[in-house]
Amino acid sequence: MKISTKAPWRTTKWFLIALVACLPALVHAQWSQISVPTTRDLNDAEFLNPDLGWIVGDWGTLLKTTDGGLSWVSQFSDTTSNFVSVAFLDSNTGFVAKEYSGLLVTFDGGATWTNDTLIKATGCFGIKVRTDAQRVFYTALGCFGGTSISSYDFISGDTSDRFEYYTPLSANFSYPVFRDLGFPGAVGVVALGDENIRAHSGDHGETYTLTAPNDTLMDWRAIDFDANGIGHAVTTDEFQPLYKSQDGGTTWVVDSTWVSTFFYPVPSDVEYPSPNHGVVTAKIGWATTGLIIETGLPGNPFQYFGADNVLNAVSMVDDSVGYAVGDSGMVMKRLAGPLAVQKQVAGVEFQVFPNPSQGQFQVLWNGSGTAKVELLDLTGRVVLAREMAPGIDAFKVEGLAKGVYALRLSTDAGMESKRLVLQ
Repeated sequence: MKISTKAPWRTTKWFLIALVACLPALVHAQWSQISVPTTRDLNDAEFLNPDLGWIVGDWGTLLKTTDGGLSWVSQFSDTTSNFVSVAFLDSNTGFVAKEYSGLLVTFDGGATWTNDTLIKATGCFGIKVRTDAQRVFYTALGCFGGTSISSYDFISGDTSDRFEYYTPLSANFSYPVFRDLGFPGAVGVVALGDENIRAHSGDHGETYTLTAPNDTLMDWRAIDFDANGIGHAVTTDEFQPLYKSQDGGTTWVVDSTWVSTFFYPVPSDVEYPSPNHGVVTAKIGWATTGLIIETGLPGNPFQYFGADNVLNAVSMVDDSVGYAVGDSGMVMKRLAGPLAVQKQVAGVEFQVFPNPSQGQFQVLWNGSGTAKVELLDLTGRVVLAREMAPGIDAFKVEGLAKGVYALRLSTDAGMESKRLVLQ
């Protein structure tokens, strides 16, 4: 790798050497490495709750855990392609993007995987698959250039929404592509990628407004919107890695909280489990070590957690539990810490089955007293409300459109929600 001889780089280089030498001291009890049955590079993770999640990686690596990483099951093997991204709409419906030749899909939690026939993805090179409350989105690079966003709507069954932009070979001999997607509000979609390429939709992907590639030094890598609709995105820029948007992703400004950092990691992913708490995975540009950077921790604007290998992605369940994955089978788990909230299992935890449902389902709740059960559609409208006693109670809904709903259980101890799919 060619290194500039300019003085600023020499200064930064020695800071980085000192940082890497100190990485073991940065490892905190909040993040610890857990064991997985692979040494292949891991590229993405999707966790729906602290126990249930999937990780994907090179040489067809696809692993599932149902006990928070204590044990893993290999669900699929395809050594002809690397798996680059994974996303689940709910505990049953999920997608895996292959580096070559489209998507895999499951409707039974990964027990069986088949080639996708819903989104009908095209393009030679898969980049990212993401889901919001009702759609799956997929970005890809064409065989001869061009970047595209395809989507499928689980409520309407609409597969016609496809946005494609032909990106000519750029000055640095690459084709700019959309690298990640974020979802501001109920119907917003924002895609970011190489050379400052951006696409913004305010109608759930029906149409997009494009900002074509215009900056060969500005490569977006990941995006996330917090609960307040504020967008957070990371770039490969060593000096200005974190950006913020307060208008749904239309305009982006540098997050000034990063200006004073004394070293310059290259971020790979970002998630904001709450409005004031961000988690970024990164690597030291010239090294084989990784970092987890957390912002907004009480009493400390930044904390750094070192990893022995480069980290490629993070999946946060909430403020206190998350997973980061990286090269050589690296999986880091976050548990507890300053932002941890004690889970009142006896008060609010519940199960719903079957899910998906044909309109009849049962709720299992082992609390005390009474609980209020509500079913909400994607607009937030309550379409079913009823109280239940501890144990198992049966529910039946009629006249509702097929699609994704939120099932909410509330008690004096707190509240918990789960996705419920009506078929």
